[in-house]
Amino acid sequence: MKRNCVVVALFCLTVGFLSAIEVSGNQNGIWSPVNNPYQVVGDVTVPGGMTLQLLPGVIVEVMGNFQITAQGTLQAQGTETDSICFRNGQAAPNALWKGIRLENTTLTSHFSRCYIENGEYGINSINSPAVITNCHFNRNKKGIQSYGIGAANPAPVSITYCRIEYSQENGIFIAQNSNAVVSNNDISNNGVNSSFRAAIQLSNQAAGGSNSPVISFNHIHHNRWQGITAWDLTASNAINPIIHDNIIENNYTGVYLLNASGYLHHNIISDNFIPGNMDSGAGVMVSGAMSQPYFENNTITGNYTGFYITNNARPCLGDLSIYHAWAQGENTIRDNVDALGVMHSVYCHQYPINTNIIKAENNWWDFNDAAGIQSTVNDSQVNPALPTVDFSPFLTTQEPSYIYATVNYDNQLSVTNPRLQLVSEATGAILVEYEILLNQTVTLSMELAEAVYIVALVDVDGSDRILWGVYGNLSEPVAVNIPPGEALEADIYLEGAQPWSYEWIKDSVNENGTVYHRVHHGFFVYGFDYIDWLSRSGDNILLLKHTRPDEPADHTWQLPPDNVWLKVDNLEDGNWWNRLEIVDDAGSILTSRFTYREATGQMETVNGFEYLWGYLLWQRAFTGEFQSQELYLRNGYTINRRYYYQDNLLVSAYERSRQLWQDDGTIYPLFSGNRWRYYQMELQPHPTDLVFQLDTTDPLITGVALFWQAPALGSGNWTSYRVYANNELIGSVPIGQTWFYHDDAPVGTIPILQYWVCAFDGTVESGSTNVVVFMSTGTEPEIPAP
Repeated sequence: MKRNCVVVALFCLTVGFLSAIEVSGNQNGIWSPVNNPYQVVGDVTVPGGMTLQLLPGVIVEVMGNFQITAQGTLQAQGTETDSICFRNGQAAPNALWKGIRLENTTLTSHFSRCYIENGEYGINSINSPAVITNCHFNRNKKGIQSYGIGAANPAPVSITYCRIEYSQENGIFIAQNSNAVVSNNDISNNGVNSSFRAAIQLSNQAAGGSNSPVISFNHIHHNRWQGITAWDLTASNAINPIIHDNIIENNYTGVYLLNASGYLHHNIISDNFIPGNMDSGAGVMVSGAMSQPYFENNTITGNYTGFYITNNARPCLGDLSIYHAWAQGENTIRDNVDALGVMHSVYCHQYPINTNIIKAENNWWDFNDAAGIQSTVNDSQVNPALPTVDFSPFLTTQEPSYIYATVNYDNQLSVTNPRLQLVSEATGAILVEYEILLNQTVTLSMELAEAVYIVALVDVDGSDRILWGVYGNLSEPVAVNIPPGEALEADIYLEGAQPWSYEWIKDSVNENGTVYHRVHHGFFVYGFDYIDWLSRSGDNILLLKHTRPDEPADHTWQLPPDNVWLKVDNLEDGNWWNRLEIVDDAGSILTSRFTYREATGQMETVNGFEYLWGYLLWQRAFTGEFQSQELYLRNGYTINRRYYYQDNLLVSAYERSRQLWQDDGTIYPLFSGNRWRYYQMELQPHPTDLVFQLDTTDPLITGVALFWQAPALGSGNWTSYRVYANNELIGSVPIGQTWFYHDDAPVGTIPILQYWVCAFDGTVESGSTNVVVFMSTGTEPEIPAP
């Protein structure tokens, strides 16, 4: 379960003030901390149509049993460093005042970063909209009440990220308000007096009422009585809350539903009992014939009793026969053992209609066999006067698999946060992550249902760099599927190299006569970041759709029908096209301009031969910002390099290699299964990868176009490039330009031209690029005509 509960603890400091402002009666306008403290010496009312605003830092001292009533609105919004305080100013430190009462049924009052103590009600909303967040309620009789009795559509009340503790009765009391939301709060040590009062209590007192709030992501713990109760005194099926993703632990009872239903899912309900008190200890107690709640994907463990079911209640713990979205079961009901050592998963008691069947299918129990599960259930098999608990079919727990993993590192760099991930081979999802220690063997026990990659990673101190390792190695990671009960010893070495990114034509689909090749783009062994839907049309590959992962379903955008992604056939010098692309999860569209140039260079040779380079410029057309360049080496051997720029300098560069391949003679063959990896290249503090293009239309004048890549970002304060030919400076261009045209290259007397480029900051030159060399044709003697 994802736990998001983050709450505040706010306190008011006792400070000696030279003076105080006494307030009572009608109040509106602004209370400022300049006038602290505001001493309430009589009931205070904010009249209808008026607003009272409390600025951050205001301290309110209530000097007697008085009430602050907002018939208009009350706005008390503190800050993280300067909260607002409502405190008891009476001589008796535990004396109560009446609290804050909200009565406006249409306008919303706001409370944030407030500390409220010793009120009969910290805040009492009488069908009045309120937003209460990041507040601290301490030692009130009731922390917060949301009262909607008599209202057909009660006002919304939101209670989030609050700390609510040491209430004499309830931390939160909701009386017939289905529009209440209680989320991400810490609610503890409430119900301190001797009467049974739950930390969160729902009540329905009228036959026409409704009380179905949302209660989620709260930590409800160490309360004297129940964690959550829902009591419908009219038994009219009026209480149907959604209770999910809460941690409910160390209370007298976890959840108590009396003639109340609803949907409870993904909660952890554990260790709810008072040691030695056999009247306590139900993880969940369900009572009354109108109680028919659904339980799904909950973990109920460590209580005296998992479920305590009485008085004809019929909770659904899982019923595969009714095809209900909430009836899938998958609860974990284990290790619920009372003070005498007796195990109780489900305990039925005082149940007049013994013909009822309690559906509890498709759950995990303490045992993997029916006889073992039955031994933890108190139903008709034990006492014919009780109902039958139907727990078949049930889920079984397989014997775990083991990994003995050692992540090795030589500590050349200072690193932190070492961790180990199990990544699904099928989906690329991170199934689980463990914190580990380097150079020590850790034993991992888990239930594996699929093949996984074992990935290790650490953060390098003082940077955003990550060091990676994987079982196998970074070039060839090995996925493992360890059978139950068996173990794998995995030695993993952290490497300095960065893992590859990938492009993978995972499949092809035909929609309305158009064949789409779906190219998945992602990183290393993880799932895809996005999918480009490509289709071949003549010499071009078109980009027609774009998909990004989203919840609950992936999101796909349609692009124009003539949107060229890449020209792959009959590619000639000077060809250009525009490409529209989705560039983020919000669906933002940017246009890129591509230009193709052919060039020659001595950067690479294969089997001793020089090869023709295709040089593809990639530019953001709407800003002109230079983003990337790609190089294609043709004539039978292909290298693809991609260079990414920021502020005119390189931030990353990648070289592509084939992994799986089926060729069609183009630079990007569209076949399902084709896969490319892009390996990160080391960036240099000087320009690199110089190539040239010749203009040989004039036999005596040879124009030379030069192209190169920029230095790494951060390598210097470069402002320009200097271009040299045969050790002579022949030109200079701004740092934002990575090309140069030499239109008067000498011929005749100089047989060889050698070019190179360096960056310049106005004082110092960088190192140079590679040197490109070509022979001048003008040095050969002219052959006379016969």
